[in-house]
Amino acid sequence: MITLILLLHFCNSTETITSARFISDAKNEFLLSSQAIFKLGFFSPLNSSRRYVGIWFNQVPKQTIIWVANRDTPLRNRNGIFKIADDGNIAVFSGSILGCSSNVSMAGLVNSSARILLTGNLVLTNGSGHVVWQSFDYLTDRGLPRRKFGLDQRSGFNRFLTSWKSNADPTHGEFSVGFDPHGSPQIFLYKDSAPSYQLGPWNGHTLNVPNFSSVTPLFSYKFINNKDEVYIIFPLPNASTTSRIVLDPLGTLQGQIWLHESKSWSSIFIVPGGQCDTFSLWPQCNMQPQNQKAVLLLARVRARGNYWLSKCVEKRKVEVVGRPRERNL
Repeated sequence: MITLILLLHFCNSTETITSARFISDAKNEFLLSSQAIFKLGFFSPLNSSRRYVGIWFNQVPKQTIIWVANRDTPLRNRNGIFKIADDGNIAVFSGSILGCSSNVSMAGLVNSSARILLTGNLVLTNGSGHVVWQSFDYLTDRGLPRRKFGLDQRSGFNRFLTSWKSNADPTHGEFSVGFDPHGSPQIFLYKDSAPSYQLGPWNGHTLNVPNFSSVTPLFSYKFINNKDEVYIIFPLPNASTTSRIVLDPLGTLQGQIWLHESKSWSSIFIVPGGQCDTFSLWPQCNMQPQNQKAVLLLARVRARGNYWLSKCVEKRKVEVVGRPRERNL
Protein backbone atom coordinates (compact mmCIF):
# COMPACT_ATOMS: atom_id res chain seq x y z
CA MET A 1 0.00 0.00 0.00
CA ILE A 2 2.84 2.40 0.89
CA THR A 3 4.60 1.55 -2.37
CA LEU A 4 1.43 2.35 -4.31
CA ILE A 5 1.07 5.73 -2.56
CA LEU A 6 4.70 6.64 -3.34
CA LEU A 7 4.23 5.55 -6.95
CA LEU A 8 1.14 7.73 -7.36
CA HIS A 9 3.01 10.62 -5.73
CA PHE A 10 5.91 10.51 -8.17
CA CYS A 11 3.61 9.91 -11.15
CA ASN A 12 2.44 13.50 -10.61
CA SER A 13 5.98 14.87 -10.59
CA THR A 14 8.53 15.92 -13.18
CA GLU A 15 12.04 17.33 -13.05
CA THR A 16 11.84 19.51 -16.17
CA ILE A 17 9.20 21.74 -17.72
CA THR A 18 9.29 21.99 -21.52
CA SER A 19 6.93 23.20 -24.22
CA ALA A 20 5.36 19.72 -24.16
CA ARG A 21 5.48 19.14 -20.40
CA PHE A 22 3.82 21.44 -17.85
CA ILE A 23 2.30 21.17 -14.39
CA SER A 24 -1.40 21.58 -13.66
CA ASP A 25 -2.98 22.60 -10.36
CA ALA A 26 -6.16 20.65 -11.12
CA LYS A 27 -4.10 17.46 -11.49
CA ASN A 28 -1.96 18.16 -8.39
CA GLU A 29 1.21 18.04 -10.48
CA PHE A 30 4.54 19.41 -9.30
CA LEU A 31 8.20 19.85 -10.17
CA LEU A 32 10.96 18.20 -8.12
CA SER A 33 14.63 19.04 -7.91
CA SER A 34 17.16 16.26 -8.21
CA GLN A 35 17.33 14.24 -4.98
CA ALA A 36 13.80 15.57 -4.30
CA ILE A 37 15.13 18.28 -1.96
CA PHE A 38 12.89 21.07 -3.28
CA LYS A 39 9.39 21.00 -4.69
CA LEU A 40 7.55 23.47 -6.95
CA GLY A 41 3.80 23.42 -7.16
CA PHE A 42 0.57 25.24 -6.47
CA PHE A 43 -0.33 26.14 -2.89
CA SER A 44 -2.67 28.28 -0.80
CA PRO A 45 -1.43 30.17 2.28
CA LEU A 46 -3.01 29.62 5.67
CA ASN A 47 -6.74 30.53 5.72
CA SER A 48 -6.70 31.57 2.07
CA SER A 49 -8.30 30.09 -1.05
CA ARG A 50 -6.02 31.99 -3.43
CA ARG A 51 -3.57 29.88 -5.42
CA TYR A 52 0.09 30.58 -5.97
CA VAL A 53 3.04 28.88 -7.63
CA GLY A 54 5.80 28.42 -5.09
CA ILE A 55 8.90 26.46 -4.11
CA TRP A 56 9.24 24.79 -0.72
CA PHE A 57 11.42 22.30 1.14
CA ASN A 58 10.18 18.89 0.07
CA GLN A 59 11.71 17.03 3.02
CA VAL A 60 10.46 19.38 5.75
CA PRO A 61 7.04 18.15 6.96
CA LYS A 62 5.84 21.67 7.76
CA GLN A 63 5.32 23.34 4.38
CA THR A 64 7.76 26.26 4.26
CA ILE A 65 7.55 28.42 1.16
CA ILE A 66 10.88 29.87 0.01
CA TRP A 67 9.83 31.54 -3.26
CA VAL A 68 6.58 32.65 -4.90
CA ALA A 69 6.22 33.19 -8.65
CA ASN A 70 2.96 35.13 -8.72
CA ARG A 71 2.94 36.81 -5.33
CA ASP A 72 1.09 39.89 -6.63
CA THR A 73 -1.15 38.05 -9.12
CA PRO A 74 -2.85 35.18 -7.27
CA LEU A 75 -5.17 32.76 -9.04
CA ARG A 76 -8.81 32.60 -7.94
CA ASN A 77 -9.36 28.93 -8.77
CA ARG A 78 -7.54 25.65 -9.44
CA ASN A 79 -7.30 26.14 -13.22
CA GLY A 80 -3.67 27.18 -12.89
CA ILE A 81 -0.96 25.94 -15.25
CA PHE A 82 2.78 26.54 -15.00
CA LYS A 83 4.38 26.11 -18.40
CA ILE A 84 6.66 27.38 -21.14
CA ALA A 85 4.76 30.06 -23.04
CA ASP A 86 4.81 30.48 -26.81
CA ASP A 87 7.58 33.10 -26.52
CA GLY A 88 9.82 30.68 -24.58
CA ASN A 89 9.31 32.23 -21.14
CA ILE A 90 8.19 30.31 -18.07
CA ALA A 91 4.75 31.56 -17.07
CA VAL A 92 1.75 31.12 -14.78
CA PHE A 93 -1.58 30.80 -16.57
CA SER A 94 -5.16 30.67 -15.34
CA GLY A 95 -6.56 28.51 -18.08
CA SER A 96 -5.51 30.38 -21.23
CA ILE A 97 -5.08 33.74 -19.45
CA LEU A 98 -1.51 34.82 -18.69
CA GLY A 99 -0.95 35.69 -15.03
CA CYS A 100 2.79 36.43 -14.88
CA SER A 101 5.92 35.53 -16.80
CA SER A 102 9.72 35.48 -16.53
CA ASN A 103 9.50 38.14 -19.25
CA VAL A 104 12.89 37.53 -20.85
CA SER A 105 13.24 39.57 -24.02
CA MET A 106 15.74 37.97 -26.34
CA ALA A 107 15.78 36.71 -29.89
CA GLY A 108 15.95 33.00 -30.40
CA LEU A 109 14.45 31.91 -27.07
CA VAL A 110 13.38 28.57 -28.50
CA ASN A 111 13.41 25.06 -27.12
CA SER A 112 13.63 26.54 -23.62
CA SER A 113 13.06 24.50 -20.48
CA ALA A 114 12.88 25.03 -16.72
CA ARG A 115 14.05 22.98 -13.75
CA ILE A 116 14.96 23.34 -10.07
CA LEU A 117 18.60 22.97 -9.10
CA LEU A 118 19.83 21.33 -5.90
CA THR A 119 20.14 24.82 -4.40
CA GLY A 120 16.40 25.52 -4.82
CA ASN A 121 17.07 27.83 -7.76
CA LEU A 122 14.49 27.65 -10.56
CA VAL A 123 16.34 28.24 -13.83
CA LEU A 124 15.11 28.85 -17.37
CA THR A 125 17.56 27.70 -20.04
CA ASN A 126 17.52 28.21 -23.80
CA GLY A 127 18.03 25.51 -26.41
CA SER A 128 21.80 25.76 -25.96
CA GLY A 129 21.56 25.12 -22.21
CA HIS A 130 22.47 28.66 -21.16
CA VAL A 131 20.62 30.10 -18.15
CA VAL A 132 18.61 33.14 -19.29
CA TRP A 133 16.56 33.66 -16.11
CA GLN A 134 16.70 32.38 -12.51
CA SER A 135 14.53 32.73 -9.44
CA PHE A 136 17.60 33.51 -7.30
CA ASP A 137 17.63 36.94 -8.95
CA TYR A 138 14.08 37.64 -7.80
CA LEU A 139 14.01 37.09 -4.06
CA THR A 140 10.83 37.10 -2.05
CA ASP A 141 11.01 37.09 1.76
CA ARG A 142 13.39 34.14 2.16
CA GLY A 143 17.11 33.69 1.68
CA LEU A 144 18.90 30.38 1.18
CA PRO A 145 22.53 29.28 1.25
CA ARG A 146 24.38 29.95 -2.02
CA ARG A 147 21.91 32.66 -3.01
CA LYS A 148 23.41 36.08 -3.80
CA PHE A 149 22.04 39.00 -1.85
CA GLY A 150 23.20 42.30 -3.27
CA LEU A 151 23.75 44.70 -6.12
CA ASP A 152 24.94 44.32 -9.71
CA GLN A 153 26.79 47.63 -10.15
CA ARG A 154 26.91 47.29 -13.94
CA SER A 155 23.15 47.14 -14.47
CA GLY A 156 21.92 48.57 -11.15
CA PHE A 157 19.94 45.36 -10.55
CA ASN A 158 19.43 44.87 -6.80
CA ARG A 159 18.62 41.51 -5.19
CA PHE A 160 16.82 42.16 -1.90
CA LEU A 161 14.30 40.54 0.41
CA THR A 162 10.74 41.84 0.65
CA SER A 163 8.36 40.69 3.36
CA TRP A 164 4.93 39.18 2.79
CA LYS A 165 2.01 41.50 3.51
CA SER A 166 0.87 39.00 6.16
CA ASN A 167 1.41 35.34 6.95
CA ALA A 168 -1.60 34.57 4.74
CA ASP A 169 -0.74 36.98 1.92
CA PRO A 170 2.51 36.76 -0.12
CA THR A 171 1.84 40.16 -1.71
CA HIS A 172 4.75 42.59 -1.34
CA GLY A 173 4.72 43.87 2.25
CA GLU A 174 6.01 47.10 3.73
CA PHE A 175 9.47 45.86 4.76
CA SER A 176 12.54 45.06 2.68
CA VAL A 177 16.24 44.40 3.30
CA GLY A 178 18.93 45.26 0.79
CA PHE A 179 22.05 47.17 -0.14
CA ASP A 180 21.82 50.93 -0.49
CA PRO A 181 22.47 51.49 -4.23
CA HIS A 182 23.99 54.92 -3.54
CA GLY A 183 27.39 55.63 -2.02
CA SER A 184 29.35 53.16 0.11
CA PRO A 185 28.04 49.58 0.44
CA GLN A 186 25.56 49.46 3.31
CA ILE A 187 22.64 47.18 4.18
CA PHE A 188 19.41 48.71 5.40
CA LEU A 189 16.07 47.49 6.64
CA TYR A 190 13.49 49.60 4.85
CA LYS A 191 9.92 50.36 5.80
CA ASP A 192 7.83 51.65 2.90
CA SER A 193 11.08 52.33 0.99
CA ALA A 194 12.47 54.53 3.81
CA PRO A 195 15.54 53.28 5.78
CA SER A 196 14.52 52.32 9.32
CA TYR A 197 17.50 50.26 10.54
CA GLN A 198 21.12 50.04 9.48
CA LEU A 199 22.16 46.40 9.49
CA GLY A 200 25.53 46.65 7.81
CA PRO A 201 27.35 50.01 8.09
CA TRP A 202 30.49 50.51 6.01
CA ASN A 203 33.63 50.95 8.15
CA GLY A 204 35.89 52.04 5.32
CA HIS A 205 37.13 48.56 4.50
CA THR A 206 34.20 46.17 4.74
CA LEU A 207 30.69 45.76 6.12
CA ASN A 208 30.34 45.91 9.87
CA VAL A 209 27.75 43.13 9.94
CA PRO A 210 27.59 40.72 12.90
CA ASN A 211 29.52 37.60 11.91
CA PHE A 212 27.33 34.75 13.09
CA SER A 213 30.08 32.20 12.35
CA SER A 214 31.31 33.08 15.87
CA VAL A 215 28.22 31.24 17.07
CA THR A 216 27.57 28.75 14.27
CA PRO A 217 29.09 28.10 10.84
CA LEU A 218 25.58 27.81 9.45
CA PHE A 219 25.34 31.58 9.08
CA SER A 220 28.88 32.53 8.17
CA TYR A 221 29.05 34.57 4.98
CA LYS A 222 31.33 35.96 2.32
CA PHE A 223 31.28 39.61 1.30
CA ILE A 224 32.21 40.44 -2.30
CA ASN A 225 32.85 44.04 -3.33
CA ASN A 226 34.32 44.91 -6.72
CA LYS A 227 33.59 47.18 -9.68
CA ASP A 228 30.96 44.75 -11.01
CA GLU A 229 29.14 43.51 -7.92
CA VAL A 230 28.64 44.02 -4.21
CA TYR A 231 26.89 41.20 -2.40
CA ILE A 232 26.77 38.78 0.50
CA ILE A 233 26.48 35.05 -0.01
CA PHE A 234 25.95 32.34 2.61
CA PRO A 235 27.82 29.11 1.78
CA LEU A 236 26.32 25.70 2.57
CA PRO A 237 28.53 24.33 5.36
CA ASN A 238 26.48 21.22 6.09
CA ALA A 239 24.31 19.51 3.48
CA SER A 240 22.37 17.64 6.16
CA THR A 241 21.20 20.84 7.87
CA THR A 242 18.27 22.86 6.52
CA SER A 243 18.58 26.60 7.10
CA ARG A 244 16.96 29.80 5.87
CA ILE A 245 16.83 33.55 6.43
CA VAL A 246 13.38 35.12 6.52
CA LEU A 247 12.09 38.70 6.68
CA ASP A 248 8.71 38.44 8.40
CA PRO A 249 5.70 40.77 7.89
CA LEU A 250 6.61 42.72 11.04
CA GLY A 251 10.05 43.64 9.72
CA THR A 252 12.14 41.15 11.69
CA LEU A 253 15.02 39.40 9.95
CA GLN A 254 15.65 35.91 11.33
CA GLY A 255 18.16 33.16 10.67
CA GLN A 256 16.56 29.79 11.30
CA ILE A 257 17.36 26.09 11.18
CA TRP A 258 15.00 23.12 11.02
CA LEU A 259 15.12 20.86 14.08
CA HIS A 260 14.17 17.34 12.99
CA GLU A 261 13.48 16.01 16.46
CA SER A 262 11.03 18.75 17.45
CA LYS A 263 9.83 19.25 13.84
CA SER A 264 10.04 23.02 14.15
CA TRP A 265 12.08 26.04 13.02
CA SER A 266 14.48 27.47 15.59
CA SER A 267 15.62 31.09 15.35
CA ILE A 268 19.39 31.48 15.69
CA PHE A 269 19.53 35.24 15.25
CA ILE A 270 16.93 38.01 15.18
CA VAL A 271 17.54 41.51 13.80
CA PRO A 272 16.71 44.18 14.96
CA GLY A 273 17.19 42.86 18.46
CA GLY A 274 18.83 45.38 20.78
CA GLN A 275 22.36 44.57 19.70
CA CYS A 276 24.91 45.42 22.37
CA ASP A 277 27.89 43.14 21.85
CA THR A 278 29.66 41.00 19.27
CA PHE A 279 27.11 38.23 19.50
CA SER A 280 24.08 40.53 19.92
CA LEU A 281 21.58 40.40 22.73
CA TRP A 282 18.69 38.32 21.44
CA PRO A 283 15.15 39.31 22.54
CA GLN A 284 14.21 35.80 23.65
CA CYS A 285 17.08 35.90 26.15
CA ASN A 286 15.77 39.05 27.86
CA MET A 287 13.43 36.91 29.94
CA GLN A 288 16.26 34.89 31.47
CA PRO A 289 16.53 35.19 35.29
CA GLN A 290 20.29 35.73 35.38
CA ASN A 291 21.55 39.10 36.49
CA GLN A 292 24.13 38.97 33.71
CA LYS A 293 22.97 39.73 30.18
CA ALA A 294 22.30 36.58 28.20
CA VAL A 295 23.15 35.78 24.63
CA LEU A 296 21.75 33.10 22.37
CA LEU A 297 24.24 30.47 21.35
CA LEU A 298 23.89 27.41 19.18
CA ALA A 299 25.25 24.31 20.88
CA ARG A 300 25.76 21.07 19.02
CA VAL A 301 24.66 17.95 20.86
CA ARG A 302 27.41 15.68 19.61
CA ALA A 303 25.71 12.50 20.80
CA ARG A 304 22.88 13.19 18.36
CA GLY A 305 24.88 13.77 15.19
CA ASN A 306 23.65 16.85 13.32
CA TYR A 307 20.98 17.90 15.83
CA TRP A 308 21.44 21.53 16.85
CA LEU A 309 19.96 23.16 19.92
CA SER A 310 19.56 26.89 20.47
CA LYS A 311 19.75 28.07 24.07
CA CYS A 312 20.38 31.14 26.16
CA VAL A 313 23.52 31.23 28.29
CA GLU A 314 25.04 33.84 30.58
CA LYS A 315 27.20 36.33 28.77
CA ARG A 316 30.20 35.60 30.99
CA LYS A 317 30.14 31.96 29.78
CA VAL A 318 30.43 32.79 26.10
CA GLU A 319 34.16 32.08 25.97
CA VAL A 320 33.56 28.62 27.41
CA VAL A 321 30.53 27.56 25.38
CA GLY A 322 31.38 29.11 22.04
CA ARG A 323 34.86 30.53 21.57
CA PRO A 324 34.75 33.52 19.18
CA ARG A 325 36.69 33.11 15.96
CA GLU A 326 38.17 35.70 13.64
CA ARG A 327 35.85 37.46 11.25
CA ASN A 328 36.10 36.22 7.68
CA LEU A 329 35.36 39.60 6.18
